[in-house]
Amino acid sequence: MNQEQEQLQALQGIKQLMERSSKFSSISGIAGLVVGVLATLVFAGITYFNITDATELAVVFTITLVVSLIAGVYFSVKKAKKRNEKVWDSTAKRFVLNFFIPLLVGGIMCLLFAYHQLFQFIPSFMLVFYGMALLNASKFSIDTIWYLAVLELLLGIAAAFFVDAGLWFWMIGFGILHIVYGFIIYYKYEQ
Repeated sequence: MNQEQEQLQALQGIKQLMERSSKFSSISGIAGLVVGVLATLVFAGITYFNITDATELAVVFTITLVVSLIAGVYFSVKKAKKRNEKVWDSTAKRFVLNFFIPLLVGGIMCLLFAYHQLFQFIPSFMLVFYGMALLNASKFSIDTIWYLAVLELLLGIAAAFFVDAGLWFWMIGFGILHIVYGFIIYYKYEQ
């Protein structure tokens, strides 16, 4: 190996080290799949049982959010341990902070819309604020999250325009997009 190749390898090593220290890369494709399947099943259950009561829907959506977050954390920790990486470093903290601020604000806005009985806009707000949370956190993670964020935002806008189909947009955003995203993350970063 000549000196030029050694220098190139050293530069690539430095680049990888810098990316690991500035990007939260323990995001799991399996978590995306689990969240997507869960959201699709929740949508099927809501549709099948014709759940229209706001309180029941709020409980279902809250449980779905909690289970999704638990799955995301569990599979991300599992992935980080498998790769011998620190799970809770400064990059992960920045990612989580930048993700949860818009998500919390969106949750409060959804509760306020429910309080004022503007239920038809809640799926749109969920998608928009989730997209904003992903967009805000994407600068601290893998590039694929940015694309998911933009798609979630577009679906949220469409859901606000077609309010009668808001739950369908919710299922597409939290269900189908997460399944596709999960497969992409898994095959791109975990194989």
